[in-house]
Amino acid sequence: MNSSWLSMTFAAAGSMMADPSGRGLGFLAGMLEGTPFETYFVPGLLLFVVVGGTMLVAALGVIRSRSWGVAASLLAGGVLLIWLLVQYLLLGFYALQALTLGLGLLTIVLTLRLQHK
Repeated sequence: MNSSWLSMTFAAAGSMMADPSGRGLGFLAGMLEGTPFETYFVPGLLLFVVVGGTMLVAALGVIRSRSWGVAASLLAGGVLLIWLLVQYLLLGFYALQALTLGLGLLTIVLTLRLQHK
């Protein structure tokens, strides 16, 4: 589960940094109006480092059965939910956010089940 989201996060973030206009991902012109960002480069960088980075660390921790893997996975799910909240506050609602919210909640639920094994 984590690896699927991790792949999508890195792909989207990489696209945002490679094409800061957002056109390559089909983002509408003016979506960033009213936000602190002029292009998608900084949001892409934050997505790559913060969301993708926590997902990567969590995935490695769980796969390698490290003692901190479960905690890292919970943190990664929480970081994703915070990312979505900030995105919603800055940009409003978009349908993809519902899917991403589901993935974040699923990450947390599956991690809690893993923790109790």
